[in-house]
Amino acid sequence: MDLRRIFKKTRRSVLVGCLLSQSLMGEYVSIENEKNETIQIGIDSDDKFLDVIQSIESFLQADSQSHLALEWNLKISTSGLVARAKQETKRDYHTLPTKTQKEDIAYIVSILAWDNPVSVWKKESDLKRAGDRINHIHPLRFLETIFRDEKLIAGMEGINGRKVPKLKSEFRKGLTDSLREEGERDNLLLFVDDFATNIGINKKSITLLLEKKQFNEFIDTLIELKPRKNKDHYNM
Repeated sequence: MDLRRIFKKTRRSVLVGCLLSQSLMGEYVSIENEKNETIQIGIDSDDKFLDVIQSIESFLQADSQSHLALEWNLKISTSGLVARAKQETKRDYHTLPTKTQKEDIAYIVSILAWDNPVSVWKKESDLKRAGDRINHIHPLRFLETIFRDEKLIAGMEGINGRKVPKLKSEFRKGLTDSLREEGERDNLLLFVDDFATNIGINKKSITLLLEKKQFNEFIDTLIELKPRKNKDHYNM
């Protein structure tokens, strides 16, 4: 059995890599998080796939001394075996996205807005890697980057109008999960004033939506309040 190493992040949590390896002592599964902390779980070469999963689950539940994560979930998907560690630290609003991270945000929005579905599917790995690199960015800083850029505002309109609902829903889910996470950490409403000022809108139009955790409506309101100045540009 061969488990590929998987590195992937979503707006809500960190997905860590699992790699089945061989050593002089036999076979084992290595589980590694984003801090490069690793544990190894020995398995039998004759174990069935589900037996391996159960072994990992049992180990993580029993290992209260593990510094890898306080909470883990395992799932099987078409991508392979994924061990999920819940992100425990707040995203820092005061840490501004770098030039490279802004380019990653622009790449994700542009591909999802204007590439055809087949092209999006072919670029899935690149999109996931770009997502990895910006996962720690505070969601309001992520949105600020978009809503201060005319082309990216057009991109948000483009994603909203996609005829393939999955492209919009997956993008929205990652973003709303991130907003929900920071809201639960009291790490959202504190920055509404600054966020609203930076993108040039009245905070009253969005504060209540954030307080009620109506995050999809919050995003729709941003798109409505920040229309493009030149509708002839970026129509694709």
